[in-house]
Amino acid sequence: MEYPGSTLFKIQRRLILLAFFLAFSIITPILILYSAGYRYDFQNGLLKETGIIDIDVEPANAIVYLNGIKISGGMPVKLTSLTPNKYNVRISAPNYFDWEKNVDVENKQTVYIKDIAMIKKDSPREIAEGKLNFLSLSPDYHYLIYQLNNADSSEIRLRDNNNASETTLLKSSEIKNISVNWAPQNSFFALNAEGKIYIFDAQNTDKTIDLSQKIKSPIKKVEWKETTDPELFFSTADELMSIIPTTENQYDLGKNSYMDWYIENGQLWSLQLNTTTNKLDIIKDTLGFNSLFTSIGINNFDISSTSSPWQLLYAHNDNLLLQQPDRSTMTITTKDKKYNLSGNKFLISPYNNWWLMWTPWELWTYNEGESPLLLNRSGEQLQQVAPLDKFNTLGLVWADKTTVLFPYYYVSHDLLNHPVDFIAANSDKRIVYFIAKINNKEGLWSLNY
Repeated sequence: MEYPGSTLFKIQRRLILLAFFLAFSIITPILILYSAGYRYDFQNGLLKETGIIDIDVEPANAIVYLNGIKISGGMPVKLTSLTPNKYNVRISAPNYFDWEKNVDVENKQTVYIKDIAMIKKDSPREIAEGKLNFLSLSPDYHYLIYQLNNADSSEIRLRDNNNASETTLLKSSEIKNISVNWAPQNSFFALNAEGKIYIFDAQNTDKTIDLSQKIKSPIKKVEWKETTDPELFFSTADELMSIIPTTENQYDLGKNSYMDWYIENGQLWSLQLNTTTNKLDIIKDTLGFNSLFTSIGINNFDISSTSSPWQLLYAHNDNLLLQQPDRSTMTITTKDKKYNLSGNKFLISPYNNWWLMWTPWELWTYNEGESPLLLNRSGEQLQQVAPLDKFNTLGLVWADKTTVLFPYYYVSHDLLNHPVDFIAANSDKRIVYFIAKINNKEGLWSLNY
């Protein structure tokens, strides 16, 4: 049948319909295979699966090299149609250290390289000259405390990083055994020097509280309450107390019958030796609705040791970190699980509540709800660890150098090629402070990274 006005005969219409059907039957599978990662190798006449490398790092003008071949610059970069193989990815930017890694591209898989802030190349600047042997940076990075040893005296100084002004907190013929405990949400800090505890407000150092003079008995431990209004908890061998430094009001919280304790958001955790069960009991909310959180049996630990009682180092969201001071091991315990790992030093990263524990030979990390991870093992004598940015990049201080580690990729490169005694990082402004001897000059240095 022919339609009036039609210029196509029946056979022609059928041929067109057949052509469309054939085109659909051929093109549709090709599109499906293409979107699934398949590519045709014309040289070998084979259909191959492919993979992708997806890159997005800082700075935005970084340039990607794939197996030494320059790819168009600018972030992000998506390299598609890559046959399964091992590829060398190098990322470069002016005045930055190169970031380089060999990656394995697999069939129909995407390799992501992201959440990376490359490290700037810069020269150290000396901000204090002399022989220094202590360094501590406030949680908000506003203040820096360091110790300067002169020929006839020793000084503990407070530096305001915003205006480079300095104040001498203590001065004596010799000061040893220094530690600083910063309040997490205000400008107060507790300075321990030679076993004496002083409370300062960094914004007004004229008013000093000599806590040791007020209490008379030796103070064993201090911990700040995590509130904007400052309150310092502390203990002697017999008593547990607190003080509000703005008013100097002091409160007696009861007898110190604990092996150790820790304050988490105003809640007191305590370690108590249960002589009936011969176990170490961990009590939650000791001063409130106290409850047995968990117990540690003698088969797990030597709780009979009196020379090195267990310490409760940290508590957060029912995750606790414990240690015996004379052993290079730490224990993470939750309600149901316990993990033993190597560690004699620790810190908590300000990002993602990431726990870092290390010895000179091993570095462990812990994310709450997961198992601990051995991040690094080396014989180079790891001394200190400093979180550098929100992507959990780390500065690792070794015996003779400082390196940068991108932990999710196991990529590292050198940052400083000389010994460093102490280090601290302002990860907001990307400045690292460190004590070192550079070109025969001893002092406190800063480095933009």
